[in-house]
Amino acid sequence: MATAVNECNSFTCPICLEELKFPKSLPCLHSFCEICIGEFILSTERRAGQKLSSYHCPVCRSVVTPTNPELKTSQWASSLPQTFKISAPQALIDQSEITKQECHLCKTENIRNIATHWCRDCSEAFCDVCLRIHNRMKISTDHKVVKIEEKSNCTSGGESELSLISDTCSVHDSKILEAFCFDHHELCCLLCLTAQHRKCENVQAFEEMKNLNMDGIQSFESELKEVKVKVEQLIKEKKSKYVKLDSSFKDIELAAKTSATSIKDRVDILLASFLKELYISRDEQKTVFEGKLKTAKNLLSRVVSLTKTTQSVRDYGTLNQMFIHLQKSKHELKSKIDETSNILNLESVVEARFAINKALHQVEKAGSFGKIDVFLNIPIHLNELMNVNPLDTGTIRSIKLRHKKTMYFEFDVYAICMMDTIILVGGDLSIGKLNAIDFVTDTCLAKSNFKVGIKRLACDIESLTIFISCFNSNIYTWKLHEREFKLPKEIKSVGVCNDGLCIFDRCMYIIVERELKMLKIDNQEIGLQKCFNTKTKCFNRFNGLGTDVKNKRLLYTSDSSEVVATTTDGSEIFCYKDPYMKRIVSVAVNNQGYIVACDQSSALHVISEDGKQRKTLLDTFDKIKVPNDICFDKSGKVLFVCGGKFVEVYDFVY
Repeated sequence: MATAVNECNSFTCPICLEELKFPKSLPCLHSFCEICIGEFILSTERRAGQKLSSYHCPVCRSVVTPTNPELKTSQWASSLPQTFKISAPQALIDQSEITKQECHLCKTENIRNIATHWCRDCSEAFCDVCLRIHNRMKISTDHKVVKIEEKSNCTSGGESELSLISDTCSVHDSKILEAFCFDHHELCCLLCLTAQHRKCENVQAFEEMKNLNMDGIQSFESELKEVKVKVEQLIKEKKSKYVKLDSSFKDIELAAKTSATSIKDRVDILLASFLKELYISRDEQKTVFEGKLKTAKNLLSRVVSLTKTTQSVRDYGTLNQMFIHLQKSKHELKSKIDETSNILNLESVVEARFAINKALHQVEKAGSFGKIDVFLNIPIHLNELMNVNPLDTGTIRSIKLRHKKTMYFEFDVYAICMMDTIILVGGDLSIGKLNAIDFVTDTCLAKSNFKVGIKRLACDIESLTIFISCFNSNIYTWKLHEREFKLPKEIKSVGVCNDGLCIFDRCMYIIVERELKMLKIDNQEIGLQKCFNTKTKCFNRFNGLGTDVKNKRLLYTSDSSEVVATTTDGSEIFCYKDPYMKRIVSVAVNNQGYIVACDQSSALHVISEDGKQRKTLLDTFDKIKVPNDICFDKSGKVLFVCGGKFVEVYDFVY
């Protein structure tokens, strides 16, 4: 590819992104077209509603004070000093002509032609002849094609990326974007609001948006990362399938030739005809697969580009630029995914098999050598890569964690639960430790040792009874009274491994191997009673059990890292599984119905109330390496995580 001289910062207007016309420079040394900076100053004054005394540079946001403030605002741009363009050094120009870009399409036919145009959508260069073919194809008629010499090389990142995010209205070139219509999900200038959105009820100016912050851009970055991972996996799968398909074509060829070796003249003719059909079919499918792979790679390339731009916007951009970039990028990404999905779902062969003709023994009567059985691809729904709009605060996309503090303990913490404003912390494998901490003052109210290690905790607030599941498979109750733990009372040895505990509707529920059992708190003499079978296995692992008070249901984690929601009689409501959830060992639900799953691969996930969406809330803790248990406080706005010798406290923001 020809080496391009990077003149974008010197000779391109950051507002219109075209070559500078009557260039004017600000004190910060950024240059703009006279018309562009004039329109910018006037639009800034219109938004302010009064005559300006100063304005900000559109690029670096430094304050600019006009040298002649007594002039009309419309004359400020013409009074700015002129920028003189300096031609690029001849040596650089000569260097850029040393290597010429060859046409990609011609190269596939081993023809060397110099390319004259570049397609931004295909990421390929074309000569004049191939360009005409490219433009006639229905799938590429709308592609953005530029001349090679005009192709921008502004890919250095940083603030140069910000210049690509224009706040100019795409419909009204002289107006800037000032508002967003939530009814139509469109960015609007003042004329757009007047002409197309005057009857819309949910329209807000950027300045009025209370939630205009970095949350959306950070959520979009996370979404880009997930899309990138999934597209890379898709490309890997497509390559694997093509290798398998190509291998099957080769197997067919070998089988056909082997069958033909014992047959005479007529069979040789049929074989040649069959192989011709086979090669044509293979080449056609190879072309189809290469086209689909290429489309997927283009999508990946655009995702990587958006990720880079998004990072630059986050680091250097204004909030308006963040918001504009977010909306434009979401729309562009969805369009690109739709386009890629349409191409990937074009009918194509995914497998081919050879079926020998039984009539080959009667060569004179045979009409063909054989048959190629093909199996068409299953449609791919790429729209699933796109999550819901991060501006929709009614979904889990708006949820985030904010670290408050980390508490240290002298023992390994395996279990945690809340008793009003008291944090109950238990752990250790051999000699059990149980501490009661006042969450408000961080003071230790009581502590006690126990003869066996503590695995899980649950607390009945009404009776102030603490239920303990131990590593020796026994269940005990404790009482906390006047800063002292009363002597524990053993409920009953269940004889097998037990794990997750929770309290619901005056009953204590516990997972025992592959069953959920229940104990009535007010009538403990009856003992444990079986409720239903579960997808759990308590030996050598943790299982979580939680209560969803809002929806009156139980949730537990299975031995295959699923989160299962059930009624108390065992009727399954949903079973959520996700490849991002690897070792789920605990689950907690706040009073709004949000489900948080604790992953021992050092992550926390939030699952929607209906069990259809998931988001990774945290993939790195402050001190914890392997988390063991989680719980909410009574407000549902503070989340506690324990693991190792630490308990970490987070604000649960939604």
